[in-house]
Amino acid sequence: MNIYERAGSLKLRVDTSQRDDQHLELQHQASELLSQLRDRIAFLKMLVTLSDVLGLDERPRLNATHLRKAVGGFRSALTQYNAAAVQQQAAVTLLRSTEKTEDRLARWAQSAWKTAFEDMSALIGEDGLQGLAGPPVKVTRARRIASQIQTAIGRNPMRDLGSIQTGLEADGLEACVVRLRELGGELRSLLEELKRAQAELPPQVQMVLERAASEDGFPLEDLTEEMLISLRQAAVLGEFVVRRY
Repeated sequence: MNIYERAGSLKLRVDTSQRDDQHLELQHQASELLSQLRDRIAFLKMLVTLSDVLGLDERPRLNATHLRKAVGGFRSALTQYNAAAVQQQAAVTLLRSTEKTEDRLARWAQSAWKTAFEDMSALIGEDGLQGLAGPPVKVTRARRIASQIQTAIGRNPMRDLGSIQTGLEADGLEACVVRLRELGGELRSLLEELKRAQAELPPQVQMVLERAASEDGFPLEDLTEEMLISLRQAAVLGEFVVRRY
C-alpha cells in the first residue's frame, strides 16, 4: 500500500470516527432532553396531586400561548432536522419555556401550601410557643409538634418533599398532609389542656408567667422569695430563661 492509499484509508477511518462521535453526542443530547421533559411532566402530575389532597378549587394560571409556541417551534425543528432537532435553538427554547413555567408553578404551590395551613401557623405564633407553662412533658411535646409543623409548612412541597417527609415521618405527599392535620389536631388539644392547667395556677404564678412571656420579660429584681416558692410548687421554674438586656 503506497502513501496515497494509506492516506485515503486513514481519512476514511477519521471520518467514520467523527460520524460515530457525532452520533453518540446526538444520542446524549436527545436523552438529556427527554429526561428533562419527563421531569417536567412528573412535576405537573405532582402539582395536580397537591391540589387534590389540599382540596383546592383554584388552579394556577399557565401561559398557554407561550408554551404552545415553544412546542410548535420544536415540532417544526423535528420536521426539518429530524433527530438533529435536539441540537437546534428550538430545543433550548422549549426547555427554557418549561423551566420558567415550572418555577412559577412551584411558587404558586408554596403559597397554596402555606395558605392551607395558615390556621396552624396562627396557632403556633411567631414565638413558637416559647411562653408555654405547665407539665414539662406536655410542654415539650407541644413545642416539638410546633417545630415539626413550622418546618414542614416553611418548605416547598414541590421542591423539598423529601425533607418534609423526613420531618413528619410520612411517605408521600398525601401522607404528609394527613400527618400535618393530625399534628395540628394534637397541638390544639395540648394547648387547650395547658391553658386549662395554667388557669388553675395561683394568681401570683399566672402573673409572673404572663410577664415573663411578654416582650420585656420579668425582671429578676422583682422576683420575691414568696414568688419563687409559688413557682417551684407549681413546677414551672424550668420554663424560665435568664437573659441579659
